[in-house]
Amino acid sequence: MAKKSSDMEKDLLGNEPIEQSDQAGLTEDDVLEGELVKAVPSRLPDANTRLINRTFSLGEYSQSWSKMEWLLFTEIYEIVKNFFTDNNEVYVESYTQESLLIRVPVNMLNKNMFDPKNRSKQLRSAAEGLMDMRVRKDLEGDDEHQLGFDFIAMFPRIRYDPKKDKDHMIVKIQSEIYEEMVPIQSFAQLEVKVMERLPSGNHNRLYAIIKSHSFKPRFFITFTTLRKQMGFYAEKKYSDWRDFSSKVLKPAVQAINKLKEFDIEVEFKKVHNKDLVRFEIKNFSKKKHKYAPILNLNEHIDPKTRIPNRIQRKYIRSTMNNVSKTAPI
Repeated sequence: MAKKSSDMEKDLLGNEPIEQSDQAGLTEDDVLEGELVKAVPSRLPDANTRLINRTFSLGEYSQSWSKMEWLLFTEIYEIVKNFFTDNNEVYVESYTQESLLIRVPVNMLNKNMFDPKNRSKQLRSAAEGLMDMRVRKDLEGDDEHQLGFDFIAMFPRIRYDPKKDKDHMIVKIQSEIYEEMVPIQSFAQLEVKVMERLPSGNHNRLYAIIKSHSFKPRFFITFTTLRKQMGFYAEKKYSDWRDFSSKVLKPAVQAINKLKEFDIEVEFKKVHNKDLVRFEIKNFSKKKHKYAPILNLNEHIDPKTRIPNRIQRKYIRSTMNNVSKTAPI
């Protein structure tokens, strides 16, 4: 059941959503509201979409994204989503209430996204960039004008040891992050074909932001918010509209429109004398996705079957493995 707008779509740090227009008249194909989307399994050849929680993906970031960082991030996201949507746990190493440890298949990344001739350097650079990535929020100050802040590191540890396992990279994800990645009230449905062909991380990030609003043909966003979501605000980059428009927005929109047969066509215009940018979107591709429940660690276990759900089973196994390292069971 759809939630009321007053309690809908706060981001990872509790930020209020960007003002949205009325969604009346939209069908389920246009906007999805619910706890979960189950897409096709991510490793099949015809699986060419990535679903990103719009509430999470529109958070304010501490830095801009490179292309490899964004592509690696979406693959990590896909593994987490598949685990919590009960698709599979093949890449999940362990699960606790504090963190999730996953194995990212490096060979799959190399084949689809990385230059085989420059794999090692690209992979290291992307992993190092994600290590530095933070979701950030500036909090209100006190009476003495002391500013507050709240930073959350997305991935506290990323490890790749080719001597032990050359096929997988180990990524640790904190609970504050994975708990917000999966619940999908509304989503950005990203086409892998488009992401792979866009020339830079700025293009990919803007594409994700536009797709987050593509359930309607027009949306408005403040110039300041756009810079924050792309990571430019904290970096103090592109603060002038003309500079941002010519060096970031126009090239990205042109690149997206060249691939419109796969997905969308975009137009934009700065609202006169206001800190607002208007985007017009035409959709060329729509894919249907079915509802499915998100698994919950605290879910009631049927006393008749005594069968826990997937994340409960993984939690039990992970706990037993950790205990067995220090005491016999």
